[in-house]
Amino acid sequence: MNSKRKLYIILLFSLLSGAAWSQKIAGILQNKTGVAAGFILFSPLNSKQTYLIDECGRVVNEWTSNFFPGNTSYLLPNGNLVRTKRLENNIISGGGGGGGVEIFGWGSNLIWSFELNTSVNRLHHDIAPLPNGNILMNVWSIKTEAEALEAGRNSALIGAERVVWSERIIEVRPIPPSAFEIVWQWSLWDHLVQDFDDEKQNYGVVHDHPELVDVNFVPQGVISNWIHMNAIDFNAKLNQIVVSSPFLNEIWVIDHSTTTAEAALHSGGSSGKGGDLLYRWGNPQSYGAGMPSDRRLFGQHDVKWIAEGYPYAQSFILFNNNKGTDYSSIEIITPPLSGLNYSRPEQAYGPANPTYTFESTPKSSLYSRIMGGVEMLANGNLLICSSLQGVLVEVGAAGDTVWRYKSPVTANGIVGRDYFPTEPNFASDNNFRAKKYPPSFSGFNGKDLTPQEPVEGEPWACETITSLTAVEEIYLNIYPNPANDFITVQATSNEMLLHVVITDVLGRVMGKSLGVGEITMNLSGFQPGIYFLSNDLKRYKIVKQ
Repeated sequence: MNSKRKLYIILLFSLLSGAAWSQKIAGILQNKTGVAAGFILFSPLNSKQTYLIDECGRVVNEWTSNFFPGNTSYLLPNGNLVRTKRLENNIISGGGGGGGVEIFGWGSNLIWSFELNTSVNRLHHDIAPLPNGNILMNVWSIKTEAEALEAGRNSALIGAERVVWSERIIEVRPIPPSAFEIVWQWSLWDHLVQDFDDEKQNYGVVHDHPELVDVNFVPQGVISNWIHMNAIDFNAKLNQIVVSSPFLNEIWVIDHSTTTAEAALHSGGSSGKGGDLLYRWGNPQSYGAGMPSDRRLFGQHDVKWIAEGYPYAQSFILFNNNKGTDYSSIEIITPPLSGLNYSRPEQAYGPANPTYTFESTPKSSLYSRIMGGVEMLANGNLLICSSLQGVLVEVGAAGDTVWRYKSPVTANGIVGRDYFPTEPNFASDNNFRAKKYPPSFSGFNGKDLTPQEPVEGEPWACETITSLTAVEEIYLNIYPNPANDFITVQATSNEMLLHVVITDVLGRVMGKSLGVGEITMNLSGFQPGIYFLSNDLKRYKIVKQ
């Protein structure tokens, strides 16, 4: 019996008997010299657990909630965990919806719980802990059709629900166990401009008011969820806030030194501009200062300032989701900051291009159409969360991957390192984000950091791993591409197990196949267009003619 046939029989037996097929594609996949010291925090979207792991994937601490995350988690300077929670809401039901925030002690004891989840207001996506112990939170705020029309919204741009989702930022002071005080807030609705109707509020020349948001600029089309603010970060030195709007493909900076009353005005605060935008970047067309070709951001996530003492300090770093049709990039943007304000030439805010861009090799090996995150580490490495791929990657200053972790937490529960996936990407092993804390982090003082077993519950030696699996190094030969009725997927080894899935541009599974060495897939029922073929670690663009 030849080895290929023998392997295929073993595979069938494993599937029929429920035995695991050893692929070693969960947990630590790579751990090379050059990894930044520290511990990684992540909250799987399909789990009520939050994990803190070391570079070997071993659990250092974990916290248990009664809720799935909604979506981010952070460690506080005293070692407590602040974590968003996902509540049901049938009215404000957009992706990234949360509704609540919790604080847990190191021992997973619940200290404080807060909820804002009604038919007109809902917490979503992200929070930003402040040095004073308060927490900034993103809030969807529903405006009625009448309110939208009075603000100058074009009635043709109001969706079937006949409402418009605006955005608010609230600063909440926790009062355990469940009380709170909203000590500051900002509303986008106070900072609009429109050139559609001169008889309505906010009328003006859009190009002349980059500090305001055009209520009729809707590049995503007629949708109620118009801004979709998916990230928030705070700069204590500047006392400023940065947020991300992936639907407008922009980042915005707002003055936090204002009072709540000043935040609703166009003057006041340290900047003298009240709650108006101090800076915006990514898509100058949004304020009449550019063309589509000037756009630099494409559905971005996780904007934050780079900390003092780190490479590119006081610049912004973000995950640029759809830089290409099948790849994401990491961008660093150094703003034209002068004191507390940002200079703007006649047209768009600078810089014209990112200060630094990272793209993986091949580019398609880093791609998350939605979600995702990145942070700069003290040694110049980048910690990247590629959400839809279910991986955390640490990239060295030279652009080489020094650490790679495949989340074992899936919609079907925790899988072992030798798990054979029956669904693409481990059946949604998604993390919205991850954050790495150095050993010197104040929250670790006096804490037991003894590593336990990995999340997947299988002991694993902590040693340098240059490549834990040959699968990671293999590139598939896919032909013909473009294809008519059939496409062939060929591995570099005729004994390699192939498990591939084809999805459309919306992420819907169109077909899947399992084989050894080489498989052929039938595309005759597909509409002409672009599709994506994925194995467990890489993604390839294919075209159906």
